[in-house]
Amino acid sequence: MKIFSRVLSAAAAVCIGLGAFTAAAAETETEDEKVYGDMTYESYEDHIAITKYRGPVGAGRVIVPGEIDGLPVTEIGASAFMMSSMKSISLPDSIKSIKNSAFSSSSISEIDIPEGVTAIDSTVFNACANLKRVGLPSGLKSIGTLAFNGCESLEAIDIPDGVERISSNAFYGCSSLEEVTIPNSVTRLDSSAFFNCSSLNKVVIENPSCSMPRLRIFSNGSDENGSSYFNGIIYGYEGSTAQEHATKFNLNFVPIGEKLKGDLNYDGMVDTQDVVIMKKYLVGISGLTNSQCECADMNDDEIVNVFDLILLKRAVM
Repeated sequence: MKIFSRVLSAAAAVCIGLGAFTAAAAETETEDEKVYGDMTYESYEDHIAITKYRGPVGAGRVIVPGEIDGLPVTEIGASAFMMSSMKSISLPDSIKSIKNSAFSSSSISEIDIPEGVTAIDSTVFNACANLKRVGLPSGLKSIGTLAFNGCESLEAIDIPDGVERISSNAFYGCSSLEEVTIPNSVTRLDSSAFFNCSSLNKVVIENPSCSMPRLRIFSNGSDENGSSYFNGIIYGYEGSTAQEHATKFNLNFVPIGEKLKGDLNYDGMVDTQDVVIMKKYLVGISGLTNSQCECADMNDDEIVNVFDLILLKRAVM
C-alpha cells in the first residue's frame, strides 16, 4: 500500500381508516387532550403534532391531515401509531419529523415518507412484519438504530444518495431483502446494520472511505454453533473500507469500477468540489484516505502537494 505525505507550500495555503374517518372539525375532549377524528394531537405555537391514533381494528388506509386548527401538521409523535392495525397511511407534505417507534409493531404494509423528513428515528418501523414497501425522501440524512428491525416482508429498499449514516441494527432481520446499495453519501455504516437478513446476497458499497466498525455489519445465516456468517457478495472499490471489512471477516468481495484521477469525492466527475477537498487537505483542515490520495496524486510521484493541486485545477478547466 502506498504511503502518501502532505507537502505544503505558500501556494497551498491559499391516518385515519377511510371507512371509519370523516373529516370532522377538531374538537377538545378534555382540557389537555384534543381530538381530530380518530387521532389525538398536541397544538404548539406554530405546528401540530399527532400523538395517538385510536382508529378501529382492521382499518384500511389512514389519512393524516396537513392542517388542524389553521396550523400545519409537522410531526408524528413517538409511538403515535404503535401497534395499530391499519394497512397503509398517507402523510401530508407538511410532515417534518417522525419520532421514535411511531409505527412500531403496526400492521402497516406500505408508506411514503414526505420529502421534508431528514431523519428516520430509532425503532420507527420496528417489528412491522407486514411492511413491504417504503418510499424514502431524497433529503434523508440518517436512518436510526433498529429503524426497520424485523421488517421481514420488506423486499427492497432504495436508500437515497444523501443519507450519511445508517445506524446499528437498522435493517436487522429484514429476511426478504435480497440486495442493497449503500450510496456514496454514506460516511458511516454501523455494526449489524444488515444482520440476520437471510435473503441478502448482494451489497454494493459506493463510498470507498465509508467508516465501518470492527464488528460485523452483514449476515444472512448462522452455522451449527450459532455463529453468524455472510455468504453473499460485497461489491466495492479496491483499497476501500468495504474491501478491508470483507478481508477481515473472510467475505466474498468483488471490485467495482476504476478510480478516476482527481475524483476525490467519488462522484464520477472531476470538478470544483474535488479542488476544495484538495485545498482543505493541503492546508491541514481535513485528511484524505489512502484511496483518495491515489486519486489526488495527479502526477503519480506518491506525494500529494501543490503541484497536484495545479494539475487538478487544469483538469477542471
